[in-house]
Amino acid sequence: MPEPVPLTDEQRAVLENVHIVLVEPEDPANIGAVARALKNTGIPNLTLVQPFSHIPQGAFWVAHASEEILHCARICRTLEEALNPMHFVVGTTQRKRIPYFPLLLPEEAVQRALPVAARYPVAFVFGRESRGLDNVELYQCNVWSRIPSPVVRPAFNLAQSVLIYAYTFYREVVSRPFFQTLEIASHKEYEIFFRKVSQLLERVGFSPRDGMARFVARMRRAFGYLPMESRDLGVLMTIAEAIERKLDREN
Repeated sequence: MPEPVPLTDEQRAVLENVHIVLVEPEDPANIGAVARALKNTGIPNLTLVQPFSHIPQGAFWVAHASEEILHCARICRTLEEALNPMHFVVGTTQRKRIPYFPLLLPEEAVQRALPVAARYPVAFVFGRESRGLDNVELYQCNVWSRIPSPVVRPAFNLAQSVLIYAYTFYREVVSRPFFQTLEIASHKEYEIFFRKVSQLLERVGFSPRDGMARFVARMRRAFGYLPMESRDLGVLMTIAEAIERKLDREN
């Protein structure tokens, strides 16, 4: 039997900050196969959004030697609930959705998430086997990513996709001698900020041609290039609140 690759305490801590989120998984066998992928890459955290009422036995049949991943899986009613504790979120998709929102390679997405995971929880979100994530769900993510393929309609199943991202993250972690940590703003702080800005823009009569949701998506793109420190986002939130108070006084 081959010897396991040893991890330092720091490397293990980074991997423990990675969360794989499955939105409405449809096949119990895929859930079990995802658990195996996570066990083999040192990532212990699985979150299921609106899955079966309980993890079905079929998932445990496939999760050979990785049943503890399923026993410890977090179950959430909504994607927002699943992402609230996160500080950086990668949404995965196989379709080109919006031209101004770039699709990163798995390696690029991992490189964006890794500095945050040195200190905070990060998430990689995967959609339904039949149709993936919808645009509303992708809008809740900092960046979007796609697995490249030479075919027009790639046939990666859910567990294969998770394994590619999980192994890419593991490989990047074991190649790093140390990790820089920053006071990164949380996903919840970003959501509060984006919501506040949307409300202010609507109050002043700003109406984007393609809708507010897509305008906010473009904002997410700008903020997604580099994770922002909490204090910096706090400065922008202070400006937004000052504008809000000014509008309140004038009305």
